[in-house]
Amino acid sequence: MLNRAEVGILNNIAIPYVPISIFFDMLLTLVSLQGAVTLRRYLTIGEDIPLSATLVPTEVYFLAAVIWYVMFYIAPIYDPEHHRHLWQEIRETSSTCVIAMFMFAGALYFSYRDVSRLLIIYFYIFNIIGLLGWRVVYYAIMSLYGKPRKVLIYGQQKTAKRIENFIANNQWTRLTVTNVLNETTAPQRVLNYITTHDVEDVIIALPSHAHQGIHQLIGRLQLQGVQVRVVSDYYTLTLSRAEAENFGGVPLMTMQAPIMTTYQRFIKRIFDLIVGSMLLILLLPVLAGITLAIMLTDGGDVIFRQKRVGENLKPFYMYKFRTMVRNADSQVETIVGEDGKETFVKSPDDPRIIAIGHFLRRTSLDELPQLVNVLKGEMSLVGPRPEMPWLVSQYDMWQLRRFSVPQGITGWWQVNGRSERPMHHNTEDDIYYIQNFSLLLDVIILLRTIPTIISGRGAY
Repeated sequence: MLNRAEVGILNNIAIPYVPISIFFDMLLTLVSLQGAVTLRRYLTIGEDIPLSATLVPTEVYFLAAVIWYVMFYIAPIYDPEHHRHLWQEIRETSSTCVIAMFMFAGALYFSYRDVSRLLIIYFYIFNIIGLLGWRVVYYAIMSLYGKPRKVLIYGQQKTAKRIENFIANNQWTRLTVTNVLNETTAPQRVLNYITTHDVEDVIIALPSHAHQGIHQLIGRLQLQGVQVRVVSDYYTLTLSRAEAENFGGVPLMTMQAPIMTTYQRFIKRIFDLIVGSMLLILLLPVLAGITLAIMLTDGGDVIFRQKRVGENLKPFYMYKFRTMVRNADSQVETIVGEDGKETFVKSPDDPRIIAIGHFLRRTSLDELPQLVNVLKGEMSLVGPRPEMPWLVSQYDMWQLRRFSVPQGITGWWQVNGRSERPMHHNTEDDIYYIQNFSLLLDVIILLRTIPTIISGRGAY
């Protein structure tokens, strides 16, 4: 899996898919709305409409374009990193169209109620056919006639292999890898290979300590008209997102660019407040029943407060239903891994678990009080799992990236194995979520959480 800095290198070579998407999506959305108006006027279904009647005011066309653009941007349909396979493109576009249509219908309800319901249905049908149709045609044309550019990858084996696999699995880059030369290859051999194989692009993925010795190679490649791009392993290990900018003619790399934009963070917070409040209200009878069961079977405190590390490494107290005996924290079981670091171990036969605790853990009902943490703004519904301070103290620098977004009740790790993998080894799943964040991904994770909870896989 490539990080955003590495994908950005490839985006500069790929065909400009994003502006093409925006142009055709906006054009076909407006054409679909006009087509729906024409069909509603002349198709003899529903009430007769005078030919002189204005079915859709001009402002509604503007409203549709804005809603479709905003929703596709949030999804994010217009992120080149997400345009990998035609089937994935169809799936994401279809689901986003459904959400956009509901928002459009809701906006009309509060503004232009006279717009025909049949017209909205026609609009949706035309819109989904148009937006999916041009994508199918685009992919077909690119598959048949698009000429891939020859690229040579030169550098560290691990990073070079990741880039090679990414190119092989993502046809939108329009690249074909001719060879991968490791970091021990002499620069002269690289030059000879490029000359004999008509290579058009070179991606250099050398370790940072080797960069000083390649400036002459880069200069000679540029003289031959070869496009050169450099991936630093420093970015690979330490950054989840990096942004390049021109600062008075000097290229600068912003090394701590926000993971989420202000707008995305606002949308995520509103989503958490609305869905979290609804869940808390709907689950009040369940919460009351669990409270009573703990009091009757074990007595004592019902809610367990544990110090955790949240977004930006800020500590907070996370709430859970108590599933263990009192003072269970003093009996924490750990093991020392091959890297010499202690790892927290969860066992299905943990003797500290009380009678009802096994059921609560298996069904994940013990996590429900964290909805209060969500409403307080200390957590999100979806995100990396907040970690215990003693574990965070053993993290490497690259692992701290998981705290750059709000920590969540559920996340990519939870729906892909949960406790079957040690907490210390779940960071790659968290980084994947951060690098691919979108509101649509949050919804997908929430939906996938339901069957994961029902199956009880990895929960104890």
